[in-house]
Amino acid sequence: MKKTYSTTHWDRSSQSAPTLNQIFNNPAFRGQERDFDILIAALRYNYLTPRQVAQFTQSNLRGIQRRLNQLHAIGLLDRTRYSYRQDPYAKVRKNGDIITLYRPVNESVYALSPLGMEYLVWGEEPLAIDWQDDWRPKTVGYSRKLSMGHELARNDVCLAMMAEAEQLNRPMMDWMSSREGYARLPATSNGHATHIEPDAVLLLDTGRPLLVEYERSGRSTKYHAKIRNFRRYLAGGYWKEQYALEPWVVYAVAPGLGTQQTPKGSYNGLIEAVQSFGARRYLVLNDDAWREGQWKAANSEGRLVNFWETVWGKDYT
Repeated sequence: MKKTYSTTHWDRSSQSAPTLNQIFNNPAFRGQERDFDILIAALRYNYLTPRQVAQFTQSNLRGIQRRLNQLHAIGLLDRTRYSYRQDPYAKVRKNGDIITLYRPVNESVYALSPLGMEYLVWGEEPLAIDWQDDWRPKTVGYSRKLSMGHELARNDVCLAMMAEAEQLNRPMMDWMSSREGYARLPATSNGHATHIEPDAVLLLDTGRPLLVEYERSGRSTKYHAKIRNFRRYLAGGYWKEQYALEPWVVYAVAPGLGTQQTPKGSYNGLIEAVQSFGARRYLVLNDDAWREGQWKAANSEGRLVNFWETVWGKDYT
């Protein structure tokens, strides 16, 4: 039976296919240095909400919302709406029963338009120049809501880590996209070539990378393969081609059963998989815990450790 996926439609600029020259000649357009930061973030991370952009650029949310609307109006960003459930809360019925409800959230989501990519290339942004030949906009046709939800949640994890590191007076050096973290591994003895492609890479102030994976589906077969590939990447020393220090692999996973409702895909299920596959340098974060500011993680042996003390090691202060 063929799978069907929920999709979302993108709202593009009301202008009919504007060009860069039309934008530059538009008296309403006043380019800002911050525009490049926003557009580069959209290039690297695919989908962004106003809240995430404000947090990333450390700007006022209302001001960011206005600027995003302007960038959309002139055609540099495309926009859609994303609805989901968040913030569980208890409600007591008249008979005394307690039920869990969720507050509905409806947010604007922005993505880089083809014209936005052209603008970055014009501005000689190195990543845009490197990627322009095979870059495909996320807004072509329809986008899967499941994929969008995964990437927006991935953004929240990374932003939370960056904010906590900043709070500890040790800000991150960089937040790299999945594409930037891609690495091909040599073929195995059976001739199968493979690769790693973490959801994100965060660079600590020491230069040590955190290869971040966000797991929300609970598909154990999917992350079993990832665990094996990451183990080979680390144990084989292939990381040395990209980084000066050996990375940590960080999984952020929901404590429940995930969207697939499978016990093996739960938080405890992932910890068991990490142990059974002999994973190397793994930390598993409970999704609820980091959202509440509790930075405890299970390591490869299944022990609960302080996340920051572990990733900084001897450099922890």
